[in-house]
Amino acid sequence: AGRLPAKHTESLEPIVQRMAETDKKGEVRAGAIMLLSEWGEDEYTDLYKAAMRDSSYKVAAAGILSYAMTEAPDINQRLAAFEKETNEEIVLALASYYAVKGGPGKYDWFMKQMKGAKGSGLYYLLQSYGAFMAVNPEAYKPEAISMLSEMAQNHPMYFVRMAAFQTLMVHSERPEIVGLLKEIRANEKDKRLLELYNQVSL
Repeated sequence: AGRLPAKHTESLEPIVQRMAETDKKGEVRAGAIMLLSEWGEDEYTDLYKAAMRDSSYKVAAAGILSYAMTEAPDINQRLAAFEKETNEEIVLALASYYAVKGGPGKYDWFMKQMKGAKGSGLYYLLQSYGAFMAVNPEAYKPEAISMLSEMAQNHPMYFVRMAAFQTLMVHSERPEIVGLLKEIRANEKDKRLLELYNQVSL
């Protein structure tokens, strides 16, 4: 979403803030929080902290994402408190931050989450893990490559296989990964994926 002209933002902000704090629907509160995070920079830090304690997972996830965009010095500490959480929305909110700012120390967390994730949650988690691998070369480990290879070849959902294939492509400069990608492509039967894979130069 693009920024509204300042005069519109100023008139809407109090309304959106009230929705973020008091609306009965979690989805509305979460959406309002995300909107404020685009407008208010660090102005609503206390609201984001309160959102992280909300009973709605959607609101808590919005609080995590919004707080992670501030300049607060305790972001890592506050987010770490959610690392044992299994709710998909919380996991994906953490993953989007850890993908670029988590550092190599989050490798084990990502591996654990990918082993437990399912369906669309696994698809989005794989996208974050691809970004994580791109900025953390230390994440290139046999265990990770083996898991991604297994998913890319054998997961029952085609879009998860595709996400695993794309994640492996992060390391397509490595000859052994090129060989693996070629093998995955050769064994794939889904026409939708083959159409995509055949556009990739390996």
